[in-house]
Amino acid sequence: MGDELRVDPDEVQAVAREARTIGDQVAEAEPDKRVQVNDALFGGLEAARAFVSVHGSAQSVLSKTLKAVRQDLEDFATGLENSVASLQRSEDDIERLMRRMGEFALLSEGVNVGLDEDALSGIGESGGTSAEEARQQAIAEAQQETGAGA
Repeated sequence: MGDELRVDPDEVQAVAREARTIGDQVAEAEPDKRVQVNDALFGGLEAARAFVSVHGSAQSVLSKTLKAVRQDLEDFATGLENSVASLQRSEDDIERLMRRMGEFALLSEGVNVGLDEDALSGIGESGGTSAEEARQQAIAEAQQETGAGA
């Protein structure tokens, strides 16, 4: 088959935990809201007031950005966990389906009908052949090949 993606749930969980840890660190990095300005350094009181105003606006933007970054990291971690859970459910579904297909194929005694690349070709095509008819035909062909039907 082509390329295969292998997912280790433990590694994905570790990445999710790391994302949350970074998010917590970002949340703790809230900028210090206290500003001490010496108006003499800015050329007077008006310049100092303007600086404090701009600084306050910049702090607000920074604070909102940090909160958004933390939320993005949390969403990323949750998405990773949901993806792993979905993959695990899909694997379970495929395993159950394969078990059922094996049971279905072995309904007739002594006949071992395996699935290869072409085993399901023609099923569901516009020839009017149902899956059950195709199964019956495959069993009959297998019996003829092995002499079990004689």
